[in-house]
Amino acid sequence: MLMVQQAVFTVESLIGKVQQQKQLIHQLIQENEHLRHENKQLRKENEQLKYRVQELEARTKKNSSNSHLPPSSDRFANTRSSRLHVACTSRYTYLAPHASRGKKATDDIGILPRYEGTMMHDAFGTYPKYTHATHALCHAHHLRELKGFIEQGHTWAMRMTTFLLAAKQAVEAHHGALSEEEARRWERVYDRILVMSSVGRRNDRSSSFRYLGHFL
Repeated sequence: MLMVQQAVFTVESLIGKVQQQKQLIHQLIQENEHLRHENKQLRKENEQLKYRVQELEARTKKNSSNSHLPPSSDRFANTRSSRLHVACTSRYTYLAPHASRGKKATDDIGILPRYEGTMMHDAFGTYPKYTHATHALCHAHHLRELKGFIEQGHTWAMRMTTFLLAAKQAVEAHHGALSEEEARRWERVYDRILVMSSVGRRNDRSSSFRYLGHFL
């Protein structure tokens, strides 16, 4: 009798364990279905996001190319194999990595080849190749180079720095446009400083001087 009771207990215990295993399997199946549904939803959301990013990228390129505001384009080292290029207006900023740092990169990115407004930049040799745009050289780069010549004792560089800052203030005070007479007055001062700097350029053959002389 005792052996029969033990056998019954063993069977009931096994049945209980089987039921627990069934419940666990059922729970795992439900969780798996839930995960499959979530993954499907994530894939759908990723596709929607990808489409929105592509749409935004195309619109940003178009707005940057058509904008009448001056874009700024600089290059920053990203990794050993690529560089990060940026073109921006007051409203849009477009970033693009590319293995090249020159014209191949800016052609592939596609903004500068289509731009027909005023392009503001440094003296990097790629930019003047886009002849359909008007070019303006950035005074921030001018001032940085002039600072080096001031430290070397070039008095004309100090005068040019003062001139550029004062001219900027004058233009801003006149809401962005000087009268013809006022503009000619500033141009005469500018020309006199350039005459002073030409003496320095003849006497100094350093690469940095040639760089600055390229766009003064």
